[in-house]
Formats: sequence, structure tokens, C-alpha cells
Amino acid sequence: MRLIGLDIIEDFRSQNEREAWVWEVDALMLEVANRIWSDPKELLKDYPTAETNPPNVTFKLAGGRVLVKCIVLFKTGLVVLKQVVLDAIAHSSKTLQKSGGAV
Repeated sequence: MRLIGLDIIEDFRSQNEREAWVWEVDALMLEVANRIWSDPKELLKDYPTAETNPPNVTFKLAGGRVLVKCIVLFKTGLVVLKQVVLDAIAHSSKTLQKSGGAV
């Protein structure tokens, strides 16, 4: 796995710092990252209290299985994405599915 990009994102609405370290393998991983940035609440809606035990979210994609480890903070109702690590594992699947299994 090679490091392609490092994104530091700030949430100006709440003045909380939102940092995201994205380990990307190819353009497909970048699409997943963009989906996370655009709607973190939808991604993490199944994890209402994840401050101490970060959830493990598994995505199954065509051409690869992506393990996404998220550390999130909840402040004033806003989901702040603190850290996202993307790791691709060879696996074939046609649909994007989410499950909360351990890594």
C-alpha cells in the first residue's frame, strides 16, 4: 500500500478541527474517501457514541474490499471525522455494502 495523499480538513462551522489521514491505493479509494467527506453522518449513523471505541466499517467494492477505520467525535450534534485510514484488500464485489465487523 502506498501513501498517495494527506488531507487536513477544518470544520469552520463549529471551530473544531477535522483531520483526515487518507491512505489511498488507487482512484477507487479516492472515490470512497470523497463519499466519506461529503456525508460523514450517513456513513456513521449506526455509531451514535464512538468517542472511546472507534467503529470498524467494512466496504465491499468491485475489485477490492476496503477496510475503513474511523475515529469520530460528537460535539453539538455534528459528527467530526477525526481519522480515516483506507486499506485495500483484493476482493471482488459488485455492490457497496457496510457492516460493523472487527478488523
